[in-house]
Amino acid sequence: MSDSSKRPNIIGEHIKAKRVEAGLLLREVAERAGVHESTISRIEHGLLLPPVDVLLRIGDALELDLTELLAKMGARFSEDLPDFETYLRAKYQLSEDVIARMAAYFKEQTNTD
Repeated sequence: MSDSSKRPNIIGEHIKAKRVEAGLLLREVAERAGVHESTISRIEHGLLLPPVDVLLRIGDALELDLTELLAKMGARFSEDLPDFETYLRAKYQLSEDVIARMAAYFKEQTNTD
């Protein structure tokens, strides 16, 4: 058994809890997020760790706080981390549109009092 299979399914459990709390079916979240229903199911069951762009869409579909989701995935926010946009480009090859949306979201979150 690999180390990754021993990790708890924090993100999937959180997404499922929020979906159930909202009274939504897998199909409804999948349609809102623009992904296949099986993708949501696999995430909820810990069989798939979603890429950031899918996580963004699921977060939007469930009206979730992206910072909270990323923190549950183990993301740390610190001045010591590399520039966020540079990191996303290098690590995930995200489109400029997705990077711009994420940057705007985080800027908005840090500007709220």
